[in-house]
Amino acid sequence: MRAKTVIGSVAALLVVVGVPAGASQAAAVPRIAITCGMLVTQDAYLYLETDLTCASGSGVTVAHPESEDPTPPPHVTVDLRRHTLQGAGQEFTIGVLTDSFSPTFVTVKNGRIANFDVGIAGFNDTRVRNLELVDNNRGFLCLSYCEADRTVFSGSSWIGLVINEGSFNLTRSTIIDNATGAYFGSSGTLNIKQSMIIDNGVGVEGYGAATVSRSSFVSNDIAILMETLCISLDKVIFEDNGQDLVGSPC
Repeated sequence: MRAKTVIGSVAALLVVVGVPAGASQAAAVPRIAITCGMLVTQDAYLYLETDLTCASGSGVTVAHPESEDPTPPPHVTVDLRRHTLQGAGQEFTIGVLTDSFSPTFVTVKNGRIANFDVGIAGFNDTRVRNLELVDNNRGFLCLSYCEADRTVFSGSSWIGLVINEGSFNLTRSTIIDNATGAYFGSSGTLNIKQSMIIDNGVGVEGYGAATVSRSSFVSNDIAILMETLCISLDKVIFEDNGQDLVGSPC
């Protein structure tokens, strides 16, 4: 299986969140309930009040139109509060998108994102923790700097974690039951620490640079498939895989 660059047009965005000029620092980080299709352009703390299904289109988009807005790039937290943000399984839908045309800083935490074409698309600094990305076509698409801690990538019909370019740091996480667990292109870098890669068609596949330490590959058809460069392995356990490593260790 080969990943391609991968985002089509995003569905119409319905709600724009901003902060009036001159607001105090406390007021500059409003707490706002998540709604389907919302667009956030300034600092905000977003939260789910209950499970939310977006029957069409996408979930949350964070953007910063620099040509129109001289304020600093937004820092946005998306707190799912142990709830599920769910899509309708449609193409070109994204649970949480950081826009590709402007700098943003986004943290997504504490819940589940399910049944989107792409669970999270990180075109800018995007960090997740205590999250489940479940039954999406692609769980997490990274094209800048991204990281995930204590996160589960599962049930992806295509790929759990995609790094087309940029770097991804994965710690204390689980990649399980995906067609391909993680894929990184020639412009991508993947660093895995203290994680489990279990029961995938291919556990990790890549063309770029990768390091894996203190992690386990269990019951994958192919644990690691390196197409070009070597992979650095340190204290890695392989157990019951069809093949452990296709390619070369560094």
